[in-house]
Amino acid sequence: MVTLQALEDAWRVYMRCADRLCNIYVERSLWQPPQREVRLRTDAFQDARRTLLALAKPLSYEEAWYVPTKVLNDEAAAARLQWLTGARQSGVAAWLLRTLRALLARTATASNPATTAWAVCNNADSACAASDAASTALSLCLAALCTARSVQDWAATAPHAAALLDPALLTALAQAARAMADLARHTALPGTQALVGATRSPRPTAPGCAKACARLSLAASQAFSTVMLLIDKHVEGCGRAPAGCDKTPAGRTQPLPEPVPALAEALRESGLAAAAARAILTCPGVQFMLMKGQAPRCAVAVPEALEPLNCSAPAWNFLVALSSFWQPGIALRNDPRPGAAEAAEALGEALGDHEVAELRAAMLETLWEQAGLRPGGEGELRLNEAERTALCRAYERTCQDREDLHIRIVAVTVGLWHGAYQGMLYIEGGGVLPPLLDETGVPSDLPLARRTARSAEAVCRLHRGQGMWGQYGRLDLSALPHGRLHLFFVDKGLPPFVWASASAPHWAEAVAWALVTAVEALARNLPEPDGAEVLEEPFAALLAAVAVAGALASAERVAHNLRAAWRFMGAAKDPAAASSAGREAVLTRLRCAGLGPSLDHALRLAYAAADRAAAPGAAGWEAQVACLLEPVPARVLAVVEQLGLDLLAPTSGPGGARPGPGSGPLGLGDAGGLAVTVTKRALALAGRLEAGATAEEEAETKGVPPGTVAAEDGESAAAAVPPPASIRAGPPQPSHAAALQHSVAAALPVPRPGPGAWGPLASELEALMLQAGSRLAALAGAEAAADVGGPTGLASSRLLGNCLAYLNVLRRTSEDGSPLMEARLLALQPHRLAAAACKLLCAWRDPAAATPQGAAGAASKDGDQKAPARPAPTVSWPNVMPRVSMALARMAEHSPHLASRVRSWLLPPPANSGDCEAGAVADGGDAGEARTGGAGAAELGARGCLAQAWPLAMRSRAAAAAGKEDYAAVGLALLRAAQEGSGGGESGRGGSGDGSSDGSCPSAERFRQAAATLLQWLAVRERGEQGPPTALVAHLLSPRRGEDSGLVAAKEAAEATVVAAPLPPLLAPPAAGRVLTQLLVCGAPGCGSFGSRSEAEIPLKRCGGCRAVRYCGAACQRAHWRMGHKDECGAMAAALVLRVEGGG
Repeated sequence: MVTLQALEDAWRVYMRCADRLCNIYVERSLWQPPQREVRLRTDAFQDARRTLLALAKPLSYEEAWYVPTKVLNDEAAAARLQWLTGARQSGVAAWLLRTLRALLARTATASNPATTAWAVCNNADSACAASDAASTALSLCLAALCTARSVQDWAATAPHAAALLDPALLTALAQAARAMADLARHTALPGTQALVGATRSPRPTAPGCAKACARLSLAASQAFSTVMLLIDKHVEGCGRAPAGCDKTPAGRTQPLPEPVPALAEALRESGLAAAAARAILTCPGVQFMLMKGQAPRCAVAVPEALEPLNCSAPAWNFLVALSSFWQPGIALRNDPRPGAAEAAEALGEALGDHEVAELRAAMLETLWEQAGLRPGGEGELRLNEAERTALCRAYERTCQDREDLHIRIVAVTVGLWHGAYQGMLYIEGGGVLPPLLDETGVPSDLPLARRTARSAEAVCRLHRGQGMWGQYGRLDLSALPHGRLHLFFVDKGLPPFVWASASAPHWAEAVAWALVTAVEALARNLPEPDGAEVLEEPFAALLAAVAVAGALASAERVAHNLRAAWRFMGAAKDPAAASSAGREAVLTRLRCAGLGPSLDHALRLAYAAADRAAAPGAAGWEAQVACLLEPVPARVLAVVEQLGLDLLAPTSGPGGARPGPGSGPLGLGDAGGLAVTVTKRALALAGRLEAGATAEEEAETKGVPPGTVAAEDGESAAAAVPPPASIRAGPPQPSHAAALQHSVAAALPVPRPGPGAWGPLASELEALMLQAGSRLAALAGAEAAADVGGPTGLASSRLLGNCLAYLNVLRRTSEDGSPLMEARLLALQPHRLAAAACKLLCAWRDPAAATPQGAAGAASKDGDQKAPARPAPTVSWPNVMPRVSMALARMAEHSPHLASRVRSWLLPPPANSGDCEAGAVADGGDAGEARTGGAGAAELGARGCLAQAWPLAMRSRAAAAAGKEDYAAVGLALLRAAQEGSGGGESGRGGSGDGSSDGSCPSAERFRQAAATLLQWLAVRERGEQGPPTALVAHLLSPRRGEDSGLVAAKEAAEATVVAAPLPPLLAPPAAGRVLTQLLVCGAPGCGSFGSRSEAEIPLKRCGGCRAVRYCGAACQRAHWRMGHKDECGAMAAALVLRVEGGG
């Protein structure tokens, strides 16, 4: 290590040579100095400078540094103190003060219009030499001071900091930087250049002054960065608010460190930040990572002789200094200790200067331009290999250091503006950036919202690799600490009126872009779903998962606030507010950001993460990612519900605008792709639950304990599609099951478009969603009935009620006897929906009438023991009873085939199945469709599934408590009509007995007519019209002898039997209801492929036989073939032909 004496000698030689060089230009300022003497003194100064730099190199000190120096051990700390001691004992601080003050006089003389040509040249040359010498000396001293170790060793560092950061020296530095910037601008004027051009000086004045300005701007920005670093570390060392919190710990007794208010006051009084900003905007401008052909945004031309680091380091240091203001600015503003408020005010005034704001605006505009949001030049430019390599190295370095340029720019521009707007920190003037051309005369919060949205879009574009002319590669922003991603909580702290103002669409767009960025970062940091890639450093994936969770939470808050604002605007009837901040204005901006596809992508990533975590041999980080993403389904669907995103919508026009109704064919809307993803997941979950229920029933029949069921043969085991691992591993987590149920429930009550707009894609999406929803609804309803006091009962009843309601809508809006509608209705498994509804109605008990121990249990004959009592439910099922009654009546009204099926469900199965009724049921509804033995068994197994449950449900306490007596009466009348047609009542009352034209049984036709008559009577009653019913209706509404006989205990026992009974088996619906010609989705039940951004991006291939089903891979195709597609492929092909020929 070099000795202290050698350091002092080197500093003294350097200062003496610098003074001699500066003086030669002003010794005879009115004429040209002797060039030989100039060269000698210049060479001597350069030799002294090289000697000083050689001594600094082992300590990693250099002139153009832009990040704090790292001190790794005590030896390096001792060397740092020795360097500072050598500078202090040799009088560097005093020399700097004297040199910078002398520079002011020389720049003033050179800028004076009355000065002669040679006086301008000589004083400018002297000022340039002084700037060069002072900036080098100050940079090398600050390199040893700008380190976290300075605060740790503050007792030893304080004397050196007091000398180098003395208010007088900082003031002189600021004045010199401002004076040099003014001189550079003055010498760049055409008149000044014409004046000095006549002297034919060997040193061009304008480039020399621009270079000196850049060197001095570097020293000023480094001093600014050093002051902010020391303040930040001192505040951190004495305790401050945690990241993301605007409150400091209460009850602290440790006083505020003395350097904090002193440095803050020195920064304000000196005006250093504003002077550094002006010098940077003069030369070299905002030049960090500047692309080829991009404007540097500086007032004078950058000289070619300026080193690259001297071009980029000034703005970098200024950016680092502004970034360091975040934490101490928040902490000091909320610190009750003496001196904290004054320090916060001083910092806010220093950073609120208009010249600082201009530099921040230039940084932000540079970011936009680099992202391709503004033209950066003309023509198509391409980087050569050396330039591209240098750019890649720059990106690699910044990502490794986690000091990413673009996120910092957002944080110190719109981030500080937003922080001041929220009141988190204080900046004079509110941190406002200079207005753009289109921001004059607009409300104060609108420019902030616009720039936040534009900046979020810029970050997302750079993240995707969409930089200028395609020259940027992808930026891995997910490797940054989450606390720096200020875009993920821009909505926090905004006042409620914002969401009803013209800035609401832009705030919502900013949150959407932040979500897109986080989701795409997570997708790139997760391994391929089907690959064997192993992540050695999963930290980026965990950070990206945290970012996705935070962005989704922000999106949910914004959606909630927007919905409340829309309701308010609707109540206030304000057309102006509705046009600028209404739902359509917001959704237009959200479509530009791609919110819908991003929500779909996030949902698929959450499903894929859950599957990967549940797979055998999953790593610990995979379980952590799945845990972080567990709330994603519920949050995604909450956003969809709050914003009212459409499943189907006309094709988007230019700029994301939607044409009016009836202006074009329907496509998938904002939530269309998400609906396909949810439906696919719901079908897999329903299949797993149905298979588990069937296995448990078979186990009970054979006397095998539950949970020990194994496949009977290898063929049946191989035939099943392997469901996703998270579903296959065991019962789904409550949150996942609830989210899936809620997702289908939220998507169902979507209004149907007009008849002219309803096309194949809309019909297929609706059919697939209803199939998934109905299968889940039946399972959820049965589970809720078995646990009536559980927390999911109300949600399950709503899901079941929505499915039944939509079944009524389908039937009411279709033509009578339509084979396609019949196939779609049967695909919804209506008998299972009705059975689940009956279970809910039978399970309900009035909570007010329940005993403290619960509902009364059945006592044993000896009275010593009682059966376990069921818990008293806390919810009722108000919508289930009328909807299930209407559903069966409308299905029976549709066609004789469906009427025959409904009768078979209501009546006990006959002793033989050879009668006309059994033949009608077994025929299925699609003429010529092949049926397998398994399908026939399912059809027969469904007969009589409602025989016991239906009358008990229609007479249950829940039916009476619902206040829908007419619907219960229709349900019972429907049962009587079915019984009379089978010989159980008066013959001839139910219809003409002629039979029907399609060959169905006369009893089925009479039952259909009875159902139609009952629906007509009910419609009259709903309209409030009075009058006696028809003879047929009166007959069917009349109770039969002995219908409602029996003790209450016997009825409760029968209801308990209904609740405990399994759901009827699944029907094999006709192929016409499952043909998909337009909707892109894998047709294999249980498919768990969620690796792509959406289902439409998966490379699906059609079945070579029927061309009516698509698959994501050979595994799904083989599994579906073994599950039964082998037997139905021909029928599916025939149904596809009929669909195409019919135009559907």
